[in-house]
Formats: sequence, C-alpha cells, structure tokens
Amino acid sequence: MKIGDLIRDRDFPEYGCALIVQIRSPFNAGRYCEIYLMVGPTGKLNWYQKAYIEEECEVISAADGNKHREVTYESRRSCQS
Repeated sequence: MKIGDLIRDRDFPEYGCALIVQIRSPFNAGRYCEIYLMVGPTGKLNWYQKAYIEEECEVISAADGNKHREVTYESRRSCQS
C-alpha cells in the first residue's frame, strides 16, 4: 500500500473508504505500530495499525504514481455505497 491509495475494510465495506495520506517509516515497525495516516469519509485524520491496513483492508483504487492526487466528489461518493 502507498500514499494515495483508496482502501476499505474487506469484511465491512459499508464503513466506507479511506485515503492513505502519510506513511511513517516502517523501520523497526512492529505489526501493531500505527504507521498509516488515513482520511476517511468524514474528513477526519486518524492513524491506523500496520497489521489492520495490510491484512484486513483492500485497495480499491491504486495511486497512479503522481505526487499530487485529486479525489473528486464522485470517487468519495462511490465509497459510501
């Protein structure tokens, strides 16, 4: 997973999507270190554990490698269904 990926929980897709906006250095990061900063459907920023993001979530829209990524209203709306 990388910055700009749009992800959601595999088991609970009704919770909506979140966008990865920052990843802390994984150097010596254990399974339960909170290294992923995400922005969710409410616009609130939260840190999430490496294990949760990498093992229980799926990428539904991968970042295309550009440094700046625009998330449109339509892409946010499709995550809430």
